[in-house]
Amino acid sequence: MILKRLWILNFIFIPTVLVVWRKISDTNSRPVILTKNGLVRGLKSPNGDYDMFLGIPYGKVRQENPFGIADPYPKYEGIFDAVDDNNPCPQYDEGFNFFAGTLDCLRLHIYTPKKSEKLAVMVYIHGGAFRYGHSGSCNGEKDYDPVYLIRHNIIFVSLTYRLGVYGYMCLGTKEIPGNTAMKDQLLALRWIKSNIEAFGGDPDRITIFGHSSGSISVDFQVHYQHDNLFQQAILQSGTITNMHSFGEANTSLPFIMAENLGFKTRDLDAAIRFLSKQDPLNVIKAITQPALPILIFQPCIEKIFYGVEHFITKKPSELVPKVKNRKFLIGNTNDEYSIVIGNNPDEYFDDDHTIRKYLNYSFNFNEEELKGAVHKLKQFYIGNGEFSRKYRRQMTDLFSDMVHIYPTYKQLNIYHKNEATKVYYYLFTYSGGRNMYRQRNNLTLDTAIHADELGYLFQDLHVKSSSLEDQLMIDRMTTLWTNFAKYGDPVPSTSEILPTQWVPISDDSKAYFRIDKTTKMDTEFLAKNEFWEEFYRQYSKNFKY
Repeated sequence: MILKRLWILNFIFIPTVLVVWRKISDTNSRPVILTKNGLVRGLKSPNGDYDMFLGIPYGKVRQENPFGIADPYPKYEGIFDAVDDNNPCPQYDEGFNFFAGTLDCLRLHIYTPKKSEKLAVMVYIHGGAFRYGHSGSCNGEKDYDPVYLIRHNIIFVSLTYRLGVYGYMCLGTKEIPGNTAMKDQLLALRWIKSNIEAFGGDPDRITIFGHSSGSISVDFQVHYQHDNLFQQAILQSGTITNMHSFGEANTSLPFIMAENLGFKTRDLDAAIRFLSKQDPLNVIKAITQPALPILIFQPCIEKIFYGVEHFITKKPSELVPKVKNRKFLIGNTNDEYSIVIGNNPDEYFDDDHTIRKYLNYSFNFNEEELKGAVHKLKQFYIGNGEFSRKYRRQMTDLFSDMVHIYPTYKQLNIYHKNEATKVYYYLFTYSGGRNMYRQRNNLTLDTAIHADELGYLFQDLHVKSSSLEDQLMIDRMTTLWTNFAKYGDPVPSTSEILPTQWVPISDDSKAYFRIDKTTKMDTEFLAKNEFWEEFYRQYSKNFKY
């Protein structure tokens, strides 16, 4: 009987102890970091080459006012398990047609190579037209896996911030002055500056970078900075001089949204109280119905209130960038606007309606002035003909130059004028198998459209290519970007991958570094930039922002 009981104890107790021991052993083998908020436990990468800390909270959205400024995240209770990067902010993803997100979304994802020395840090701010986007996983999507960058021994950080109505509602009130998303980013950058050393990062070698509206965000952070939270910046296809980078305060939006959700009122506080209690995804769904007009949420000028941190208080053209003792890498793809109009029918190009509309975003024209401006553009891009589908290629170039390429050129000159240490200018023209947004839009173009370069910086689940040329471009792009982060120079010395010295702009030369199957310093696009420089000079009195 005693032997039988001992056998039963052995059968039950010993395996249980082994299972518990294995769990403890597995837990203890995971990386643990002591931050100023407490202990954070991460994961090892599948190949063991780096550690991942996913979904670290840096801020807390106020439940009573989810449209206003967030609070710093409080101390963790026990060990925070940083294992989940699926925490997007509320949004409608226009690229893949789904709704997702929660307001418990102010999170960071940190990837750290296994190195003993302090490493340069790269902080990525995702784009998405200020309305959508995510830095981790979302609905089975992961656009910004940094495995290619981590190989170069840098620490990579990406951040999630509020978007659309929750990030850019601009009412000009003390409670919701505007630019909440920018303040989320600022809160994240402060957390990174205070804590990154614990992860092996050098707090004095932080480079922030972003693409599209993420790049515009980077530019606004450059203009705002008082805290020396970063030393360098990379701006990819977006600056505050872009025509879609800025808007006006609009107090009518809460009434429209509340009415869409069944609550009609003309009391602003009542509308905000009602919206604050709604499920965030229901709010997003209510303002993205196809039958409704598109509601625009963008950065805006804030009123200054005592005791409230403000971010933007002047028009972009009146802001002075804080660029002294800082280095910048900035540029575009060569066919930016095909991402928007590449699949449009030929009829879209048969008149000047859209050109007039776009000019009115940035300029206050009367009809006669608008007619003269359109004629000037027509003469430069197509000569004596009339706008029509026959000139589809030239009109696409016009939109690319107007919306993206010239604004970038304008801003890099402003940086240089305000004594940035160095400004490196690039143009990405490579057409390969990982041009991710050309693939997503099913475009058969021998060009690089908006966001195509991202496929050579990040591993994307939807883009699979094994060509030797594409692998060379991955190696080239990631080496350029990480060299800049580590050394402040994308080509500190030439090599087989980087055979061309990258010369920063100067008073005498605005040549750019052309990134393609081969690399070279080039000036081919500068004639168009000089045309737009003269265009803006001629109509400077009409310029809105």
